[in-house]
Amino acid sequence: MNPNPLMMYCTFSILSNCRNKCIPPKYHEPDLSKGEMVCIDRCVAKYISIQKMLGKKMEQNAEALTNLGSTGGGLPSTL
Repeated sequence: MNPNPLMMYCTFSILSNCRNKCIPPKYHEPDLSKGEMVCIDRCVAKYISIQKMLGKKMEQNAEALTNLGSTGGGLPSTL
């Protein structure tokens, strides 16, 4: 099974950004503190929430373009 490169990029991006935001570069304990865990949880949840919102918006835009094409109206000049 080949991994999806876009999915891998998104996962790496989330991990990298949330790690940089929530975990200091110099740490003294091998385990995450409660604050770090909460920060990472919230950070990942925000990424997922935004991904869902973007997905819905893209679906709406695709549907609008499909409807425009099926009515013969052509593409609007703002696109």
